[in-house]
Amino acid sequence: MATVRMMRAGMLRHLITSMAGLHTDLSQSLQQVAVNSELMERIAHYSELFPDTAHAISPHHIREPYRCLIELIRARLERTLQHTLLTELHWGQDPPPVPQPDVYFHSGELLADLHLMHTSLSANGGALVANGVLRDMIAKVTPFASTRQPSTFASTADAT
Repeated sequence: MATVRMMRAGMLRHLITSMAGLHTDLSQSLQQVAVNSELMERIAHYSELFPDTAHAISPHHIREPYRCLIELIRARLERTLQHTLLTELHWGQDPPPVPQPDVYFHSGELLADLHLMHTSLSANGGALVANGVLRDMIAKVTPFASTRQPSTFASTADAT
């Protein structure tokens, strides 16, 4: 079980580091582009889950919704890493554990966040960025979101 924990932790650290590249490239301001309402709702939801992170967002970046969401996703990834390192594994627990809302329980949840940004960028004149660095990040996460065997980021994974 220690090997599984180390592998998950390594992948999470890599994703956290990779988010820095997205933060640099996704600097579109609300003064320059429109943003889908779903993306703004996700920012509001994550701001409630991670109020310290939301309040720490630079005043220069507050009008840059993609950067805001990336910071909040990064906070969720960091919380998932903590959870992975500190929570005991319970394979096949019956009933399965209830996922914490501030932890990515399945990699598909992270993919949903990335696809939400991709959809918003593509619909609002940011296809070049959406199909560049953001697509690259989606490609990093996609192999872990297999529908045959769901991958989990959190350590309380069930054995399905």
